[in-house]
Amino acid sequence: MSNESRHQSLSNSAAQPYPKIKVVQQNKYYGVLLLEDYAGAISELTAISQFIHHHIVFRDEY
Repeated sequence: MSNESRHQSLSNSAAQPYPKIKVVQQNKYYGVLLLEDYAGAISELTAISQFIHHHIVFRDEY
C-alpha cells in the first residue's frame, strides 16, 4: 500500500473549505475561557515568560 493510498484511507477530512467566521456580538463566556489561558497563574503565556526570565537570569549558572 502506497503512502498516498494509506493517507486517503485514514483521512477524515472534508474536501470543502471551512466556513467563514461570523461574529454577531461579544461573548463574555469565551472571554472568561481565554482569560485563564492568557493571564492566569498557570497560563501558557506565564510559562513562556517564566522560561525566558529563567534563561536570562540563570544563563551563567546552568
